[in-house]
Amino acid sequence: SKAPDFELMEDELDIVRHDGERRRVSMTVRSMKEENGQRVGVLASFRDITRQLELERRVGELVKFSGIIGRDDRMLELYDLIRDLADSPVPVLISGESGTGKELVAAAIHNEGARAGKLFVPVNCGALPETLLESELFGHVKGAFTGAIRDKKGRFELADGGTIFLDEIGDISPAMQVRLMRVLQEGTFERVGGETTIKVDVRVISATNKDLQK
Repeated sequence: SKAPDFELMEDELDIVRHDGERRRVSMTVRSMKEENGQRVGVLASFRDITRQLELERRVGELVKFSGIIGRDDRMLELYDLIRDLADSPVPVLISGESGTGKELVAAAIHNEGARAGKLFVPVNCGALPETLLESELFGHVKGAFTGAIRDKKGRFELADGGTIFLDEIGDISPAMQVRLMRVLQEGTFERVGGETTIKVDVRVISATNKDLQK
């Protein structure tokens, strides 16, 4: 297929060394052309900027991080916390008022970790009635209910190998909490109307604007 036409492309990406250590790399790709304008290839260069970013965070010069903008002390602490959480498989709960960027933080945890190459799948648990939420999360088989004209994968299946983000987790019912508990503990579930047990490897990040402890 024809390569996209560009003169210069710059990006940052994470790589994993043979010893398992993650490094942040700055990549520059420049188009190479003949005198007649025909492109013959590209010249790519890579620079390890892991140490540079660490120093910028320490001295407060880091302005943005994984799509999040801010450079005061609290934001720098948040960046460090995101990096620590990104390399851990534990479920995460993000608390904060509406509009404070909880999904941005969840996406940053995903993008900074080993699952970055897989899907980040968001679900707004508060926007769907429970019957639809169950099908949305776990999928359904054909004929499970009126309108189920074919088998459908749920968000947990789509996120296999990646991350599922459950926004407004405080709005789900106790019955749905029981079903979610099984997925958290065992990584297994059945589609609505189905009998086959499905196993997935999904990292769960949740968010709420409510005081769940209270």
